[in-house]
Amino acid sequence: MAMVEIVLVEEAQGGVVSRRMLLRTDGQTGAGPVLAQEAESERDLEVYFEPIEVQKETARTWRDRLSGPLGPKSKVLAVVILMLGLSASAYILMLPSQRGMEMDGDFGDWKDVTLYKDEEYDAAHAGIDIVGYAIKGDDMRLFLFLEVRGVLFDPPSGDWMAIHIFVDSDNARTGYDIMQIGADYLIEVYGKGGHVTSAHYYAFDLESDGTRAAGDDWGNWSHISPVRAGNDARRLEVAMPYHGDANPRVLFRTSDQSGNSDLSWVVPLRLEERRSPLKVTSRPLVAEGNILSAGGLPEARTYDLLSLELKPLMGTCRLDEITVKMCGTASETDVAAVAVVMNGVVVSTAHFTEMSARLEMGDWEVLKEEHLSIRVELAHDARRGSVLSIGVAGVEAGTRAVTYDVLYGAWYLGSAPLGHVIDGLFHEWTGAPRDRRGDAPPNIDITEYKAARADGSTFFYLRVDGEMLAGTWIPEGRPMAVRDIPGPWNPPGRVHRTGEDMIYVFLSVGSPTTGFMPEGFPIVANRMIEVRGRNGIVTDATYYKYSADAPSEWPWVVDWGRVVAASGRSQIEFSIDIDFREFRAIYRVVTWRNGTGDMTAPLRISASAGIDDPFAIDSDGSAFRSRTGSSWNGLGRAGDGGSLVDLTMGPNGSTAYALLDNGTVLASQGGEDGWRPYGTGDLDPSETTYVGLCTGSNGENTTVYILSGDGSVLLTTGNDDGWTPFTADALPDSRAYVDIAAMSTPDGDPLIAVLRNEGTVHVAQPDGDWRLLGGTAPPPDGTCYVSIASVTEGPDGVVVLRADGGVWVYDSGTDGWRAFDDDLAGSSAHVSIACNDAGAIYVLRNDGRVHWSTGDGWSPYGNGTPVPPAGTDYIAVDLGPQPTDMCMMLSRSGRVLSCG
Repeated sequence: MAMVEIVLVEEAQGGVVSRRMLLRTDGQTGAGPVLAQEAESERDLEVYFEPIEVQKETARTWRDRLSGPLGPKSKVLAVVILMLGLSASAYILMLPSQRGMEMDGDFGDWKDVTLYKDEEYDAAHAGIDIVGYAIKGDDMRLFLFLEVRGVLFDPPSGDWMAIHIFVDSDNARTGYDIMQIGADYLIEVYGKGGHVTSAHYYAFDLESDGTRAAGDDWGNWSHISPVRAGNDARRLEVAMPYHGDANPRVLFRTSDQSGNSDLSWVVPLRLEERRSPLKVTSRPLVAEGNILSAGGLPEARTYDLLSLELKPLMGTCRLDEITVKMCGTASETDVAAVAVVMNGVVVSTAHFTEMSARLEMGDWEVLKEEHLSIRVELAHDARRGSVLSIGVAGVEAGTRAVTYDVLYGAWYLGSAPLGHVIDGLFHEWTGAPRDRRGDAPPNIDITEYKAARADGSTFFYLRVDGEMLAGTWIPEGRPMAVRDIPGPWNPPGRVHRTGEDMIYVFLSVGSPTTGFMPEGFPIVANRMIEVRGRNGIVTDATYYKYSADAPSEWPWVVDWGRVVAASGRSQIEFSIDIDFREFRAIYRVVTWRNGTGDMTAPLRISASAGIDDPFAIDSDGSAFRSRTGSSWNGLGRAGDGGSLVDLTMGPNGSTAYALLDNGTVLASQGGEDGWRPYGTGDLDPSETTYVGLCTGSNGENTTVYILSGDGSVLLTTGNDDGWTPFTADALPDSRAYVDIAAMSTPDGDPLIAVLRNEGTVHVAQPDGDWRLLGGTAPPPDGTCYVSIASVTEGPDGVVVLRADGGVWVYDSGTDGWRAFDDDLAGSSAHVSIACNDAGAIYVLRNDGRVHWSTGDGWSPYGNGTPVPPAGTDYIAVDLGPQPTDMCMMLSRSGRVLSCG
């Protein structure tokens, strides 16, 4: 039998209140009687103890922390625990709650406690929808209260429900990182069938020097003891031992087995004057990826980029300072000033220093919900093509109980960069192959994926239906106290659990004969890229190679290669500084549970042409035309391969025109003269890239219109006048304009329509103003519209094409945009659309296949002989005038063919 340390017990007025003390044996443990001197109180002294495994440093530090001088009104009672047998363990002595606060499911003792009210109807179902919470405490205990809108511990799935209560005892960032607080202690309550099934108390681990650890490793929680908890249909009460800051911060979270959850505000134990809990909400005001004028351009250089909502929970709150941080490729010198604006009036200004701006608010009183904005003034010499990203990083207020719900925004300055850049704005990823939607939970349900090779690197793109790399704050699906019991399914030893979702790109580089190939896997993978993240933020990106010497369950070892990644909402792009040249890739997204996932079909990348999606073939320079829809014939090459972007037939049907991305227009009538330049004057290809071409009639001459990616429209009649602007009015700033079409007004005047890749269409007459057609983009919204054509000779009659084969028609005489026909199935590589006056629509896929429809179903076009050579990358289709309706298409290498 071994006697352990004496426990100090403090007697408070009205009853006995324990001062918690960790007890350690001298090497022997066991179960024996508990002996206690009479407590001289109105109630009997109750003792509960439970053995748990505790590290030596943890035990020592807890003993130092929890012992200390007793209050002047205290009497010291000696409590001796006698134990027998077994090995060294730790014990917690738990004594009765403060008189009047019983954790028994009877909530009458909460009637005089301040209740914080939460937003209702902001959760997936009523059982987890938090509507109120409260805190009460003394220098020994915290008492915690939670109420939901529905029934506790009885979710629709019929499975378990959990409540986690995080306590920040020192108002510092030490402890578990959640919602910008550092939680030092945790109460975890699980329930099922309307009742509590377990309630436990945890502490975040200490460092070897006794200081509190900090981080997001869920495995750093150490179990201290069970706690008392009670509930009724909607409410929960729980008590926990507490020894920390006099006014701790607390955060409540509910969740169920299906992954639904709700979070409370961060709230303090005591509500003080002018120190109401504060919620800070911020969102981008300008669509991400838009162009902000910079570099000395005459347009306005001041933008309200972020909204800022400040909302006190109860009472008022003093606001001293707002901190705005910037990131991206822009530098501090690109921004002249940043300001806080209220009702159009600047109330504070600052400059970025070390990528941070501190905006002083002068002891401002937040009386009610306030709506502000963050304004940025760009410098005159801001660098074009750089990315400016800013967000609200924090506030200094009368309270430390601040809840943040902020999103950063990102925009291009002056122009978007050419080619592939990892910047989180994804402007270069168009026409991505599609994956089946709805076959996995939204946050891991892959909808689009693509890859590219450029400048000695390999680039990857991925989109999901929900939030990319959402992860979870709490990577658990059962009580930690149960989880930590060693056994065959729970091996001893702590696992690093961070709640991160994971992206794996498995690569089959070259022609490997050995590699990663589990049952049913369609490739032999010898390389792999892993990207991890939580809350939409990339936390790690690593490159691996297959090794037969590695453990069979994880046959990967880290290899040389720098991976750069950037995520945004539902998308992510990343690159590695290795050109794999020819390879096959499979994308897999896995949840933090490391079980549920979604995987794509193999994507093949060619050494000769770069991209090769599952429905397209390599480019070899072929192109065709068809008059009857039965056979295809060549027209010869137009310009140098690799720079052609569009093709159109002239109004009279005798001349074909082709556009190069540097603005050069070539014309051909199919004779021995071949292709010749059309139009005079110089175009500076360094200023922009040209993307679209159309033609209209101007008496004896043909007018050619060309569109640049930034929305500039130029025209020429082929005379010595050269290229002139179509109109002086400017389109909205963007680098995402993709195609152009010509129509005419009832009076016969030209009317031009311009398409942007998210589906918006603007129309204008010469020297007139641009107007948005229909007021909205064709549904569904996205960034994969690729081509536009005019449907009729009348105004406002246009048709647009999505890369996945969706076709949408607008006619001012109808209700606006409508689907033309069923989507073309089987590919996300449709590239061009054309129409005839009879209402037939022709769609080209980049493997040379053409389908046509009059609205009653799609049929192949040009399926006779000869056929377009296989292995090509076609980019444009157009029709000659009736009655022939000759169909022409162009390959990227410059060969043009017709069907007839």
